[in-house]
Amino acid sequence: MAKEPGKLIVDEAGSKGAPLASEALPSATTVHEFGVFLLAQRRIGEAEAVLQDALTLRSRTRGDDHRDIVETLRVLSAIRNQRATTTRESESP
Repeated sequence: MAKEPGKLIVDEAGSKGAPLASEALPSATTVHEFGVFLLAQRRIGEAEAVLQDALTLRSRTRGDDHRDIVETLRVLSAIRNQRATTTRESESP
């Protein structure tokens, strides 16, 4: 069964809102860095899903006000802005 994007890693930790065992999952920073790696490889869809997982992990483990949240949001925003720009350019006559 295919997993929904953004649920690749987080679902394996259990239900939403459940505390995460740090030894059971890769660190949120590792997940973020893997997403950035995928982005550099131009695997945009995969990168976005992994970065969404990193955002969820960072939010759960560090809280919504942590500076690492901002970094992951920045990268996700850049992906989405690029996607929107590409869509607008392809729709232009």
